[in-house]
Amino acid sequence: MQDNSVAVRKEVSGRGKFLAFGIIGLALIISIFIEKFGAPESARNIPYILAAAVVLAIAIPLAFYRRPIR
Repeated sequence: MQDNSVAVRKEVSGRGKFLAFGIIGLALIISIFIEKFGAPESARNIPYILAAAVVLAIAIPLAFYRRPIR
């Protein structure tokens, strides 16, 4: 019998990479607007917004935009 249990390597597609850069860019724009127009109390949330954007930019493309490598 032939063994078909070889792990298939997968990588994030171009659309997934574009989505990741879009998420990071949107978070940067939001943080700039918070810094410029927001209250001083809301400016302390900027690192958390950027950290959440990095986590989402990694997790969403890995979950939904993966394709097998040939």
